[in-house]
Amino acid sequence: MSLLRCNRPTRGGGVLLYYRKDLDCEQIHPPVSTPDTLWCRLRLSKHDDCLIGVTYRPPSATESANMTLLNTIVHILAKGFTHVLLMGDFNCPNLGKPITSHPFFEQQFIKLIASPLYNHVKEHTRFGNLQPPSILDLVLTNEELMIESVAVTTPLGHSDHEGLLFKNSFYASVKAVSPKDVRTFIDYAKLESLAPSIQWISHREQHNPLSVWQEFTGSL
Repeated sequence: MSLLRCNRPTRGGGVLLYYRKDLDCEQIHPPVSTPDTLWCRLRLSKHDDCLIGVTYRPPSATESANMTLLNTIVHILAKGFTHVLLMGDFNCPNLGKPITSHPFFEQQFIKLIASPLYNHVKEHTRFGNLQPPSILDLVLTNEELMIESVAVTTPLGHSDHEGLLFKNSFYASVKAVSPKDVRTFIDYAKLESLAPSIQWISHREQHNPLSVWQEFTGSL
């Protein structure tokens, strides 16, 4: 496995992405971005690339940070990726309510994702703190059939968020692995000096080839 990560400059927070090391995955660095976002390009084929984004938007995010996140998403989506997969905790508990009742960020976020993206999370993902259940964690794609299934699982550690386990159906290219040249070196001088001490008669009396080989190699 390989790892991409983006840390906060302060304690806590940050996001990371694990991926198979044979996948052709490259981190993208937008001109301006929020600390808790990670962007990468996954090579699918000669002509197809998938944009993968991992995001955490803190509930206490400033207006400036919110605008930076929105502008970054607009900037990245304009790059023309054939496939898009965005996931993370966007802290938008009012997504199921009329848009007029939403805070400014949620209004703009809904408008942004309404046309090009599909949200595959339909069940509540956060419970507790005397607040009504809500969908804070999202899985967004630009093609509805990219995600085959989404399952809500048990929380990780002491988190009050449920886990999300989803299965995607897109393809991906893998890196070519160069064959390794394996060489075995034998110390023939030492082997010759040990040969007289081996009980060769005992070996010949053995009828099981495996036993003969094990006894012979064990004598070396």
